[in-house]
Amino acid sequence: MEPSPQTAYIASTPCLGCSGDLRAYIGDAYWHTGSFRTLKAFRRFVRRFGLHLTPLGSYAGASGVEVERHAVRETFSSHLFWRCSDLPEGARRFRALSNGSIVWCFWKRTGDHIDIYRPNPNAKAVYRPLSLQRHIAFSRRNGIY
Repeated sequence: MEPSPQTAYIASTPCLGCSGDLRAYIGDAYWHTGSFRTLKAFRRFVRRFGLHLTPLGSYAGASGVEVERHAVRETFSSHLFWRCSDLPEGARRFRALSNGSIVWCFWKRTGDHIDIYRPNPNAKAVYRPLSLQRHIAFSRRNGIY
């Protein structure tokens, strides 16, 4: 499947997501790229990947909260890997979700495309999830992606 364009949604107060506690969300019609409880975490994500956002306007979200829409120039693809030798040269490490757990993942940018490499959950040598307490703390501080 060809990567589809991403859209970022930024709320003036928490109102996004099923529980209504998100400030920002990035995704497309098929794939959740990231969700964030704080604008600081969202901005950190945007900086990490060097994302370019173009304003598309705003609308009234839940309870009349203003939500800004932004086109994201970059596209994302996600891949599973079994061993570190499967990763492309120059891939950079970061923590992200794989199979519901936060683990070391890798990413590489080529032009306006970002490939995310997540460890296969069956590859015990590379799939090492954070403890539940560290997972919760990480998610609160950094968001989910």
